[in-house]
Amino acid sequence: MRIYNDCLPCILRGALDAARLATDDEAVHRKILEKTMEKLSLAQLHDPPPLIAQYTQQQIKEITGNNDPYKKLKIKYNQFAKKILPELETLVNDSGDPFEMAVKIAIAGNIIDFGAMSDKGEQLFLKDIRKTIKGEIKGNVALLKKRVAKAKKILWLGDNTGEIVLDKLLLQQIDTKKTIYVVRGGAILNDATMEDAVDAGITELVKVIDNGTDIPGTILSCCSEQFRDEFANADLIISKGQGNFETLDHDDKRIAFLFKVKCQVVAESSGFEEGDSVALIS
Repeated sequence: MRIYNDCLPCILRGALDAARLATDDEAVHRKILEKTMEKLSLAQLHDPPPLIAQYTQQQIKEITGNNDPYKKLKIKYNQFAKKILPELETLVNDSGDPFEMAVKIAIAGNIIDFGAMSDKGEQLFLKDIRKTIKGEIKGNVALLKKRVAKAKKILWLGDNTGEIVLDKLLLQQIDTKKTIYVVRGGAILNDATMEDAVDAGITELVKVIDNGTDIPGTILSCCSEQFRDEFANADLIISKGQGNFETLDHDDKRIAFLFKVKCQVVAESSGFEEGDSVALIS
C-alpha cells in the first residue's frame, strides 16, 4: 500500500511520541522532528508507510542512543494481556463457536498499537477490547476456519506486544505443529520481537522465528532468506495488523489479514470502515 498525504502527520506524531519515550530533552525532540520532516518531504508515493516509520525510528535510536524506546510499554502490555487472558479464555471455552471467538479476541488485541495511537491506558484498551469482542467481524471467518483445517503449513505474522498474548487463544484452536509464528527481527515501535514472544509464552506453544528486519510490516525484499523461504512454502499466511496489511500483496490468495481498521487511509484501501474488525480472506 502506497503512502498518502494523511499518512505524513501520523508518522510525524509517532516520531514525537517515540522521541518523548526515549528522552525528556525537548531540543532532541525538535531535532528528531526536523529529521522526520526532512524525510517525509522526500518520500516517494510508492513507499509504504511502515518503511518511512522505520527510518524515523532509526533516527531516534541514533540521536538518543536508546535502541528500544518502547521497551517499558512492551513489558507493561504483555503483562496487561496476561492479566486479562483468563477472562478471555473463559469466553472462548463458553462460546458456541470457540474458533470465531478466538478470532475476535485476536483481532481485538490489535487495538494495542502505539504506532497508530498513543498509550490510552489499560482501562481504555480493555474497554475497546471488550467492545470489539461484542461486535461483528467483517470478512469471512468460516472460510478462514476451513483454510486453517486444510492447510499443511501455516505462517503466522505476529504484530504487537500485548496483542501476541491474546493470539495464543487462536493458536490453541489450530494445529501448532504445522504453524510457524513470526516476530520482527529488531526493536521497532511496540512490535513484538523474539524476546517479547518468549515473555508472552508464544515459544511454549509453537515454533517462532524472526523476519530479519525491524520494519513495522513485512517487505519481503528486506526480510531474511530464512523468512522468505518459509513465506514461499506456506500455503496459508495469517497476517496480523495494519503494518502487515500495508506492506503485503493483497492479491496473494494465501494471505488472511486479521486487523482493526485504525485510520481512514486503511479504511479506503481495504474497503471497510474505520473501527471495523476485519478477517479478510479470499
